[in-house]
Amino acid sequence: MIFALLFGACSAEEGARTPKEDGPKEATISTEEGIVFSTGELVEGHPPFSKTDLYVVTNGPEGPQLKTGATKITEHGSPVNWFMQGGIARKWDSLDQVPHTLPTEDSQDTLQHAKYGNGFLVENFLSSGYTRGFISAATPDSVTIQYEVHE
Repeated sequence: MIFALLFGACSAEEGARTPKEDGPKEATISTEEGIVFSTGELVEGHPPFSKTDLYVVTNGPEGPQLKTGATKITEHGSPVNWFMQGGIARKWDSLDQVPHTLPTEDSQDTLQHAKYGNGFLVENFLSSGYTRGFISAATPDSVTIQYEVHE
């Protein structure tokens, strides 16, 4: 029984590392817009919290805010690991460097100011599985992310 529990935990971790399709995808998401990772569809809304896996909200000149999908805007969104260190989101040079560390249920659902180099691993709200992402560009009005959807 212990073997089965350990094997199951390993399988879930490995499952989070298996991309659904070859190679990363890229999308530029403007404020008041979100993305459904499994299809790459961009969805507009004010904000589109219940129709997307991840959405972008205006948050001043320091960079837009990223939030995860949720049933209601007042609810905590899907778990996501923003890789915070001392209250600041860590930065990487590429998607390949972003860890495969799964989020916990109590993880933050918001990245206050998205910046170039930030990474994430989100439990998808609409799509199945998880998505690992890297912010390859950010302005006050949009973010460009490279991402991989994992089962």
